[in-house]
Amino acid sequence: MRIRRKAWARPELAQCPFNIDQPTEYIGHWAEVFPKKQPLHLELGCGKGVFTACQGKKHPEFNLIAIDIKSDILGVAKRNIEEIYGDEPVDNIRLFAYDIERILEVMNDKDQFDRIFINFCNPWPKKKHKKKRLTYPRQLEHYKTFLKKDGEIWFKTDDDELFEESLDYFKDCGFTFTYLTRDLHNSDFSDNVITEHERMFSEQGIPIKFLIAKLDPTFPLRVFNDVERVDPQHVDVLASSDGRPLELVDAGKIIRPVSEKNKASALGRALQEHCGLRFYTNDSKLSEIPFYPVPVMELLFHDDQGNYFGYDGENGPIVCVNVASRCCRVAETYADFLELILFHPRWRQLLSLSQHNGRNIPEVIGEERALVPWQEELEKELKLCWKADSLQKMRDCLMKSSGYVIYPDLERAKKDKHFL
Repeated sequence: MRIRRKAWARPELAQCPFNIDQPTEYIGHWAEVFPKKQPLHLELGCGKGVFTACQGKKHPEFNLIAIDIKSDILGVAKRNIEEIYGDEPVDNIRLFAYDIERILEVMNDKDQFDRIFINFCNPWPKKKHKKKRLTYPRQLEHYKTFLKKDGEIWFKTDDDELFEESLDYFKDCGFTFTYLTRDLHNSDFSDNVITEHERMFSEQGIPIKFLIAKLDPTFPLRVFNDVERVDPQHVDVLASSDGRPLELVDAGKIIRPVSEKNKASALGRALQEHCGLRFYTNDSKLSEIPFYPVPVMELLFHDDQGNYFGYDGENGPIVCVNVASRCCRVAETYADFLELILFHPRWRQLLSLSQHNGRNIPEVIGEERALVPWQEELEKELKLCWKADSLQKMRDCLMKSSGYVIYPDLERAKKDKHFL
């Protein structure tokens, strides 16, 4: 919903003692903008500020920062806050206008928030727009920069699709739910402050969906990207032991396709039939890749679960990036990776455990050697061998996995002070 331009909004906000005109100046110091030091709360997309005002008035023991993208809507929020507070000074609320997609330009890890509120954000229903959602994984990763380790995100919406897909977003980013209801007004939750949208949707008979998400401290670091374009780097084409070329993809671009003959190679056939992995080919649906690989990552394989495997750096370790852009190391070398997936079927279980449970991965015991004919064939053809410690080595790699933050250019990285 668009709000009409309000000529009075900017002049009023300029004179408002609880409006912040230059928020970038306070990065790392938001606790200092309040007269009283108290736990910090943050509201993303505050709209007309009814929730902001009621929440701040109801809980004076918390300091609340409220953000929306337009000064016009913040002007309305300012008036609503003043009306609800009456003669009381507005000491525990601060407002400012900013694009929440760029929130790391105004907040960093020195700003520690106990709670983040996301109320009735734009559901962005079209597939090409979903990455704009305030609950999209890239955004959740941003919030984790300044959300306390035991902090919470409170999320309310009327939109069924947004809520159900957001459940997956939160899970994929390592959050667990301490409270969840699909009908808030008929639930046992008592600490609810009703927003203007909430009242409107409830009167229409639409149930309000609500959750409280808390970060799982055992969840591993993740990779998320903020890349608009990545120029492909030159890479050499890999080859099997008999010289047959394998296809390689770099930054979402096919470097060299695999011929029909090569696609039917023993390795390619075995990978697809028995391991569920495929080399990239001209038939690969590269448009469905949900991320730009990091500039140094060279993609090799993909599966039906949305996992993408490739080199992290020139002939570096093999890493996996999944649909949620979570990154983890799988093997130290390409040969180790092939030996792992060809001879140890339990490698998928370990990867799944890592993706769902973070660093809570059990110790593993090597599998006894009992190769079937296709494994024996590849062992001989590719000069690979079964190794008893392959699964344990994979576990060690998963435990050491680290994350990345990728930016479109160096200037953006300098602003956020995150470097590869």
